[in-house]
Amino acid sequence: MANEITSVKLPDKWGPEDSEDKNSPRLYMKNTIGGIDLPISGGWGYSKDDCVVIDKKDPIVDQRLPFNGVEIEYVFAEKRIYAELIVLRRGEKFSGIKWDLSEQRLEFIDNKRFDILNFRVTAFPDQDWSFLKQDWESNNGFVEDKEGRDRHDRERRLRSCFYDAEYWFDITSFF
Repeated sequence: MANEITSVKLPDKWGPEDSEDKNSPRLYMKNTIGGIDLPISGGWGYSKDDCVVIDKKDPIVDQRLPFNGVEIEYVFAEKRIYAELIVLRRGEKFSGIKWDLSEQRLEFIDNKRFDILNFRVTAFPDQDWSFLKQDWESNNGFVEDKEGRDRHDRERRLRSCFYDAEYWFDITSFF
């Protein structure tokens, strides 16, 4: 049975006020993740009050091209997950990270449009991931070893962890 990961919410502030990223998710991504610059402002997207504002008219957006806001949402979700489970995580870190969209809905609140995405995130503590990887590789992927594969799959299920992540995106600028 999978174990639930707790304490995944990123802090509102993660560095000094004079830090290069100024505690902005946009600047954090731009300064630490290969220079990725998204047309966003706001917070980490945990709630309406902490939403990620996607700005279709941001200066980095080429107005001659079709705007793909969904791509921005998915890139942001991926980077937040990695920050939650690896980069900004205190204590145990995770590997083998995957996420699946479980729900998407549109809400209209105070003349704004919010796209809300829910993902089921699964991962393995680093030590368990190393064990599973070594077990897999040392047994040649259990080719022609059904019992070994079944044992490995049981271990994988027992060591798997999960959490449900919600993302609030203000997409008012799309319309």
